[in-house]
Amino acid sequence: MYKTYLTLPEVVPTKLCDTMVEESSTYDDHLAGVMWKKEVDLKKDRNSKIRFYPIDHWIVPKLCEIAAEVNKEYYGFDISNLQCPQFTEYKKGQHYQWHRDIYPPEPDGPYPGLIRKLSMCIQLSNFEDYKGGILQVKNMDGKIEPVEGFKNKGDMIMFPSFNLHRIKAVTEGTRHSLVCWFMGQPFR
Repeated sequence: MYKTYLTLPEVVPTKLCDTMVEESSTYDDHLAGVMWKKEVDLKKDRNSKIRFYPIDHWIVPKLCEIAAEVNKEYYGFDISNLQCPQFTEYKKGQHYQWHRDIYPPEPDGPYPGLIRKLSMCIQLSNFEDYKGGILQVKNMDGKIEPVEGFKNKGDMIMFPSFNLHRIKAVTEGTRHSLVCWFMGQPFR
């Protein structure tokens, strides 16, 4: 049965979330960009710091296992790869406007011919640690669906990568998350 999104509460234990935040400092910082524009006003479209975990990171097998179960039960997408997990940090004033994670397949690179099909995000901060920074997801009718069950450290949300979604600006504190995308051949 199709769902706009699916939340899984406290899938990742708090201690592991804290470890992932600590580990993230060992990876290189990148200023987040957007895939769908060549020139971008980051203050308008996206403003956050990102770091990429290696594909052989210890959390990857568990994420793949969860994604396979959710995909089988709710979406039935043909998925063959996982893109490197992305740690994201949003501080005061940082955000990511409405966007889709899906984009046309690239002819070369690490994932030639593949597209993002299923998006996953894990809360690495407690909702009390920051204000704002709300994740919103639009359904197929373009209406914003209230996201329930995605506020606590270790909570996970999954949704089709073609769904519009955004992170509203953080107004206080710092929000950490881990995002990854499960990929496959273009939809037919």
